[in-house]
Amino acid sequence: MTSKHVKHGHASRAIGERASRTYQIWQGMKARCQNEKHDHYDRYGGRGIKVCERWQDFANFLEDLGEIPDGLTIERKDNDGNYTPANVRLATMTEQHNNTSRNRFIEYKGRRQTVTQWAREIGVHKHTLRDRLNRGWPLEKALTTEAKRFHYLDFAGERRTIAEWARHLGVKRTIIKDRLLDGWSVEEALTTKPKKQG
Repeated sequence: MTSKHVKHGHASRAIGERASRTYQIWQGMKARCQNEKHDHYDRYGGRGIKVCERWQDFANFLEDLGEIPDGLTIERKDNDGNYTPANVRLATMTEQHNNTSRNRFIEYKGRRQTVTQWAREIGVHKHTLRDRLNRGWPLEKALTTEAKRFHYLDFAGERRTIAEWARHLGVKRTIIKDRLLDGWSVEEALTTKPKKQG
């Protein structure tokens, strides 16, 4: 073991120095898959993700990927696949976050992207797009409707913000905002009494 560390020089460094970044990434990969006490084991080893036999040895990992530059990390192309030379690439953190199993993907007109990626592309906030989908909007409508900007609402000769109208009418501002997002007129949004929750 010691001879391998001396050979590649990534683990045995000068006293007081940390192991190289590449070595730390390799250690983290193995720990996520093989150490049941690791914080993220349930998302990796716990669901069957393994490190291939070749990469149990750091020298092989280094030979296959080289030194990993700052700003890049390793990402599995198939999020349900193992850590193998054929299934791993170097990626930025943004690219890696887009590939996580926790992301919600949307397929539209032959393209598959996360909610965040679609929101950025169509020019709406990601929460706006997520809210539309959660409220049951058809996919095409959710992705093609421009974001409405409700800075002020004019009604009955008065101009107020949504928050001001909500205080004035004694309703939650989210009720007014949701109504407007669903296409209600300003008059309907401000004059319709909220249904009482049973």
